[in-house]
Amino acid sequence: MFRTAARSFAIILFAACWGSGLALAAATLSGTVVDSLHRPLPGVTLLLRRDGPPAMERGVVTGVSGTFLFADLPPGRGYRLRATLSGFGTVEFSDLLLPDGESLPPLEVVLRPSEEAREVVRVRGESETIDTQSVVTSTRFSSEFIAGLPLLGRDYQDILTLAPGVSDVNETGNPNIHGARSTDVVTLVDGVSTTDPLTGFFGQ
Repeated sequence: MFRTAARSFAIILFAACWGSGLALAAATLSGTVVDSLHRPLPGVTLLLRRDGPPAMERGVVTGVSGTFLFADLPPGRGYRLRATLSGFGTVEFSDLLLPDGESLPPLEVVLRPSEEAREVVRVRGESETIDTQSVVTSTRFSSEFIAGLPLLGRDYQDILTLAPGVSDVNETGNPNIHGARSTDVVTLVDGVSTTDPLTGFFGQ
């Protein structure tokens, strides 16, 4: 009876040990946190989370060598690793897979200064094209601007001197533009020249 009971106990013990070997072995996650020059960063807070199943959350802080280690982790996917340090931008790894009984190759987490990690919003817009081959300058008056001026009559010459560099000292109606002769002026109204071809002065 005693020998039979001992044999039965040995079989049960062997079955328990064999059954535990079929259970999922724990996984580990390790790595190093460095800056942009690959220098180790101590004092970095790393938070490892998994929503489940099973749900878990662990945190570690890097030492002088910048290394970290998470041991005895349930294998599977869905892990998220977040690294934070004051003065540096936050880095996060998502959907990490930890294999059964194995360790991932050591991660290298690179943290960059906050000013380099800022979000940049690019707005695409249209800008005026600058012709570097031309020295022509122009001034435009809108119809709304002209309608608001206290002008007598409908002579366009009354508003020409409002443009920069334009003057009419003799008040002849033929302006002087940046020192050029008054007869060198060509005035177009709705694309049609109003300059008298004989005298060079303004016409009807």
